[in-house]
Amino acid sequence: MRELLSQKEQRQLKILEYLFENPDWIYLDDLSKTIGYNARIIKSDIKELREIFPDFDIRHSTAGIMMVNTKNNGIERIYQYFLQTSDYFQILKAFFLLDSPFTYEHLSESLDISLPSLRKKVADINKTLDGTYRFKLKVTPISIIGDEKDIRFFFSQFFHEVYNFLDWPFEEIKEENINDFVSFFINLAKFPAKYQNLYQIRTQATVDIHRMKRGYFVRFPKQTTSWLSPIYDQLPDFQSQLQELAQGLNIEVTPETINQIFSPFADPGLFFTVEDFLAARQSYEQVDRSYHAARDILDNLTRRFGVQFSNTDTLIWNLHNTALLERREINSESIISQNKDYTLGKIKKFFPKFYEATVFEMMRYKNIMGQKDKTPALSHLIYTLFTHAEGLTDQLFEHKKKVKVLVLSEYDFAHTEFLISLYEFHTSNNIQYETWDKETLNIEEIMEILPHRYPMLLVDKITELVPMDYAVGVKSVTINEPFFQGHFPGHPIMPGALICEAMAQVGGVALQYPEENRGLIPMFTGMDKVRFRSPVRPGDQLVTKAVIKKIVGHMGKVHCECYVGETFKASADFLFYLAEPEIPSGKQDEK
Repeated sequence: MRELLSQKEQRQLKILEYLFENPDWIYLDDLSKTIGYNARIIKSDIKELREIFPDFDIRHSTAGIMMVNTKNNGIERIYQYFLQTSDYFQILKAFFLLDSPFTYEHLSESLDISLPSLRKKVADINKTLDGTYRFKLKVTPISIIGDEKDIRFFFSQFFHEVYNFLDWPFEEIKEENINDFVSFFINLAKFPAKYQNLYQIRTQATVDIHRMKRGYFVRFPKQTTSWLSPIYDQLPDFQSQLQELAQGLNIEVTPETINQIFSPFADPGLFFTVEDFLAARQSYEQVDRSYHAARDILDNLTRRFGVQFSNTDTLIWNLHNTALLERREINSESIISQNKDYTLGKIKKFFPKFYEATVFEMMRYKNIMGQKDKTPALSHLIYTLFTHAEGLTDQLFEHKKKVKVLVLSEYDFAHTEFLISLYEFHTSNNIQYETWDKETLNIEEIMEILPHRYPMLLVDKITELVPMDYAVGVKSVTINEPFFQGHFPGHPIMPGALICEAMAQVGGVALQYPEENRGLIPMFTGMDKVRFRSPVRPGDQLVTKAVIKKIVGHMGKVHCECYVGETFKASADFLFYLAEPEIPSGKQDEK
C-alpha cells in the first residue's frame, strides 16, 4: 500500500528507514546512490525531516548524514506520521469511521481536500485496493463494499499501524469497555495471550463491532462447529457479568455476536490451546495432516542444521494457527510498515542457508495443506518459526563459524587474559578470542599439523610460534639423510629444492596450526625472490624463520629466511594454497 503515498512521501520514508537501520555517518552522494534520488533533492528532504522529527536528531555535516536516536524511539513513530498525514489514508479512515449517510461535500470539507482532488484520490485508492484486497470505496451511496473479512482485516491492520498503545481513535467505543470485554473472553477460552496479543485482539474486536453495528456481517459456512462453542456453553454461568459488558458496548451477547466480534477466531480449525490442538488430531484428518507436515519440517531442519526444537508441540500449534489465520491475524501483512521484513532481513543476513531452507520447507507445508504459497503468508510463517522456537537463534549462532581473534600482549600472559575477558564482555558471541603461550612444538606435535612424513618431513622442532603470524623451526641435517647418497657422492650438499621445502614447512606450521586448517594440504602456487648464499652440509642445524605476509581465504604468502648459526643460507617468498585432501576413487565410490 506504499504506492498510495506521494512520491515525496515514499522518498522521505526510504531516507528515514535507511538512516534508522544504518546508524553511522553516510556521505550524501552514497545515500543518493543507495536511495536512487538526486543528492540536491535528498538534502532538501533532510532539512524538512529534521523539523518534522526532532526527536530522531538527524545530523548533517561535512562528515555526511547520520540519525542519532538518543531517545530510543521506535521506527513505528515514523510509519504513524506518514499514515496520519497522508491524504489517501485519511480518506480511508474517514470512509470507515464516519457514520452514513454522508456526502462528498461533507468529506471534502472535513479533510480540507477539493472535490475534484477527492474524487481522483478515491479512484487511485480503488485501483490499489482492487489489486491487493477484495473491496473498494463506493461513491454512490458512499460506503465500503466487498468481502467483509478483507475489509475488517485491512482496517484492523491499518488502525494497529497508525495508532500506538496510548492513542484510541474509536469515539463510540470506550477503550476500557473493550479491554474488559476482550479480557473476559480470552480468559474464558484459556488463550495464553500476552499484552501485545491483547492489544491486537482488542483492535480487531473493535473493528468487528463497528462493522457489525452498521449492519455488515461476516458469512460463516453452515453446519460448522466453531471452537468457540465451549465458550457458548459457559455463558449462562456469567449472565450478570455479561450484561454489564454488553451494556458498556451497547451490544447483545449471543453466540452469533461473539462469532462476529471474534470473527478471525471462529474458524473450526483454530485452537486456543495446544492441548485442544493435540486432542483434535484423533478426530480430524486435516489437523493430523497439519501436525505431521509441520513436524516433518522441524525434523528436516534438525537433520540438516543440527538445531533442536525443545517446544515442538507448542511450535507446531503456533505454525498451524498462523497458517489458518492468513490475512486475518494482525501483522500477517502490513500497510506500510516493514518491521517484520526488517527482522527477516537480519535473519537472512546472519543465517542465509537456514533461511533459504526454511522458505522451501514452509512452501512445502502450505502445499500439503492446500494453500497458496503467497509471499506475505510465507514470511509470516517463517517469522512465527523464528519468534516462537525457543533458543533457535542462540543455537544458530553457536553453530555459526566463529570469527577467531588472536590476542597477544607485549606485557605478560595475565595481561592477555585480562584483555580477552574485556573484549568478550563488549563484543558478540560470534567472536572467539584465543591467545598463545606455547613456545615450542616437538616432532609429534608437528606431525599432527603437517601431512608430511619420512623422508619428506624436513622440520624437527618449532622453537617459536605465533599462529597465523610467524614460526621458527629447526632441521638437524645428518649424513643419514637419503638425499646425500646422490647429492653428491664424496661431497654431500643439501639440495636447494629441499632447503626451500624445509623453509616452506616451517611456514606451513604457522598457517596450519589453527584448528580449521588442520588436515588441509599445503600446495605451492609460486616462489619468488629465491636466493641461496652458501651450501648446507651434514652436521648443520638449519634454523628457519617464516613470516606470514598475507592471508586471503585459503591462500597465503610467506617470507622465509634460514641460517646455520649466524650464517645466512637462503631466503624465498612462497605462495601457498591450502587444498582439501582428495578422496581416493575407491573411497569415493563407497560413499
